Amino acid sequence: MGRKVEIDCAMDRSTRLVEQLLQLGTPAEQDAFLVAVAGEYPPDQITCFAMALRQRSLQFLRTDIRQTQQIGEWLARLASLTGNPRYQALSYWVEGHARSIGLGEIQPALACYTRAAEIFDELDEPLLKTRLQINIIWPLTAAGRPEEALQVGKQAAETLAAHEEYHSLAGLYVNLSVAHGRLGQDQAALELLDKASRLYHQVSGPDEPNLALVAENLAIFLRRLGRLKESMAANEQALELMGKAGFTVEMARVYQSQARTYMLLGRYTDALALLDEARELFAGDGRLRDVMLLELYISDCLLQLRRFPDVLEKCQAVRQHFQELQADFEGGQAILNEAIAAAGLGQTERAFQSLAEARAIFATMGSDVWVANTDLETAVLLRQEGRYGESLERARTAESLYAQRGLRIKQAYAQLVAAHTAIALGELDQAEQRIAAALVISRENGLPSLTFQAHTLQGRLAAARQDSGVAKAAYDQAIVALERLRGQLMMEFRAEFLTDKQAVYEEMVQLCLADGQTTDALRYVERAKSRALLDLITYRVDLSIRARVPEDEPLVERLTALRAERDRLYHRWHSDDKPDDASGHWDDADRHQLQADVLALEKQITETWHRLLIRNADYAQNAAMWQVQVEDVQPELAADTAVLEYFVAQGELLLFVVTRKAVRVVPLSGAAAQLPRLLNLLRLNNSTMARSRAEQRPYLVQNAQALLTKLHKLLLQPAVLHLAGKKRLIVVPHGLLHYLPFPALYDGERYLAENFEVSYLPSSSLLRYYRQVDTAVSGMAVLAHSQGGKLPYVLEEAVQVAALGQGELYLEDAATVANLTMRAAGNRYIHLAAHGEFRADNALFSGISLADGWLTTLDVFNLRFQASLVTLSACDTGRSVISGGDELLGLMRAFLAAGAAALLLTLWAVDDRSTAVLMTDFYRDLLAGSGKGAALRQAQCRMIRSGPDQYAHPYFWAPFYLVGETTHN
Repeated sequence: MGRKVEIDCAMDRSTRLVEQLLQLGTPAEQDAFLVAVAGEYPPDQITCFAMALRQRSLQFLRTDIRQTQQIGEWLARLASLTGNPRYQALSYWVEGHARSIGLGEIQPALACYTRAAEIFDELDEPLLKTRLQINIIWPLTAAGRPEEALQVGKQAAETLAAHEEYHSLAGLYVNLSVAHGRLGQDQAALELLDKASRLYHQVSGPDEPNLALVAENLAIFLRRLGRLKESMAANEQALELMGKAGFTVEMARVYQSQARTYMLLGRYTDALALLDEARELFAGDGRLRDVMLLELYISDCLLQLRRFPDVLEKCQAVRQHFQELQADFEGGQAILNEAIAAAGLGQTERAFQSLAEARAIFATMGSDVWVANTDLETAVLLRQEGRYGESLERARTAESLYAQRGLRIKQAYAQLVAAHTAIALGELDQAEQRIAAALVISRENGLPSLTFQAHTLQGRLAAARQDSGVAKAAYDQAIVALERLRGQLMMEFRAEFLTDKQAVYEEMVQLCLADGQTTDALRYVERAKSRALLDLITYRVDLSIRARVPEDEPLVERLTALRAERDRLYHRWHSDDKPDDASGHWDDADRHQLQADVLALEKQITETWHRLLIRNADYAQNAAMWQVQVEDVQPELAADTAVLEYFVAQGELLLFVVTRKAVRVVPLSGAAAQLPRLLNLLRLNNSTMARSRAEQRPYLVQNAQALLTKLHKLLLQPAVLHLAGKKRLIVVPHGLLHYLPFPALYDGERYLAENFEVSYLPSSSLLRYYRQVDTAVSGMAVLAHSQGGKLPYVLEEAVQVAALGQGELYLEDAATVANLTMRAAGNRYIHLAAHGEFRADNALFSGISLADGWLTTLDVFNLRFQASLVTLSACDTGRSVISGGDELLGLMRAFLAAGAAALLLTLWAVDDRSTAVLMTDFYRDLLAGSGKGAALRQAQCRMIRSGPDQYAHPYFWAPFYLVGETTHN
């Protein structure tokens, strides 16, 4: 016992020495300390000190990788001072740890471990070498050599058990579980973790820090096996134990694991928030491999959100990083995600090539589960290409492998892929069995994405059997699951998420109509909308750029800096200013570089803004937003008003005519197919008019009227009988119809604007909201900027409008975003006359040019209006990007979300002079007491009556349209 006491005392002194060394601030002080230890202490004490340093490095592996590396350098210095190779071996050991676990540099780590093992062999230290082998398991596994890792582990386990090194044996079991996991042997991994847990409790009790790592790995394998509740519980336990152990950075791995479970549960926003938090922890400790691995997991989530360009960009960077590290497994995962993204973008050939490349990597590494994952994605693509036999074979093979390995959730997805193809082949009974089996798994775990897919296929199966009742019940369940998924998303992700999921609504609408249930069909049309705008307004969701909590401040500061730089470069790109260099002129290369720099900044701004919104998406946990309630529009309609709601269902255009007394549907056969060509011809006619001479205008008017007559016959003539006695039409467009000027539809004698007040709504469910909105009682603010004199009539327009409304007038340098911000909330009317720009590539940067920069869509989300009317008298202010669920992305959505009760917008680039005329007429009637809709109609009719050589062509008056509440002034 005396010898043990002496050793314990030596270790206590060594631990104190380590702490003293860690307190020293400069390299010179640290080196002097090591020199003193090497010169003053006996060899046994120095050895204890060296072992204590190595032990301390293990703690830093979970908290501070730089400090781990520092300890490795100190051990190397100690070896140099004493000439003792043991310390050099310990240095290699610590460096291997830092490179392997901390930095992910697998091959350099293996080189370090190998050199350390050689020294231990030379010193005849078999036990130390065996302990070292515990740490070789992970890098061997990561290098694609899991079978070799298991063999090394088996030999090490025998030695450790023989020496009763049970604590080390427990650590070996943890590492071996990872090797089994890489081979898809998750049940074997769980058994090893159970052994590790029992050994740690036996040796150290419940306070053993490494039990946190056991729980962390346990959560991963439980998730893979579809035991999600147990997995979440293990994650919670891991976080608690890591908190006690001080494993601050290691917590990031638990967040990462939790996030992957959230993905399965359809909680994509929560998953991204956790991954972002984990990324900050890893990045703060310099762990680039872990940061890049998180980028891979983020791409998994973005795939579900259909953000395919983002996935491709991330995965190409991830692939390059891991290929440089010779980490083929992670590189293969990145290639697989690239393939799925490419398929989503319609790049079929590229997708097949990437799938083959990924499969070859996984097959070489012996990872049959990942081979099956790749085969399953290949099966999906083969089905989309109509190669049903090949698709079904691949899906069945994957399903069988998942079943053998107990991977129930993966098995369920494979069953649905096979069922989808089986329906296409007419193998309905087989499809029914697989769908039922997948639903059992989905219900056990509460997986809304799986539930949505399964019920959708149930509906198609029943429809194929001509069982309308069963089909509708299944589709309704699918829609409920889909709306729950949508409701849990951050607002800006909802539209793209719905892009490939509209078919379930379309099929439900067609079934309801076939059964004569017109009102029910209309409700599903409304439910098919993305509804992000409706939720923004109803729940007052705040998308502004501001710090809600102190942790947001770095993101807000970054956004502010990025936006300032973007505005500076954007101004240079579009200005006539000469460049700074001696040439005194721009060349194409200069402008192309400026454009590239601006687009890169805009991408950074968008991503950073999304990160800020993800952190503050608490509204997505509001169950009320998961359950779509469609407002009955009929009670809101006056007797003289009808709603015309269009909807494309399975390639056919439908028109719902809604009045206070009835809901009718009018099929518009063939209209959807003809619409793109006619709209394009109308655009050509408008562009020709914009640069025409006076003598050409009568001919162009006739040509436009001919086109608009065809559009009237297609889109409105079949419903005219239902509009008898109506004065007002509220149009709810769908798809390309958002780009059609409905007031210009021509019946052969008169334009629609001559017979009706026409306004627009993105969704008829918004009508009730606009009937109840509170607005400022009075006040007008008018801002006009002529773009350096290029738009001279905007100043005349602004002066006249301000005079009519006795409003505050801000011209040229005074027409600033800052002045608009100050006046936004206190005025009944806001009028902006300036140059506008629509950005089809990124609607977030559509905007209006003011004196101090661009007022973009993103800027508008920071404003708050109480205006009865906001007029955007500029080009293209009413054009939007039409995204999934018919969501409109652009200025219109932002201004409505910011509180405007109505907007007066433009569909195309407008004429400066005629716009000033129309606006003056419009405000004269509005301020005399006419409602907004009536005032616009009257102004447009005056232009129509001005004659073909003046402003009668729709180019001059038809781009202007009203959205929102239009009956009041």
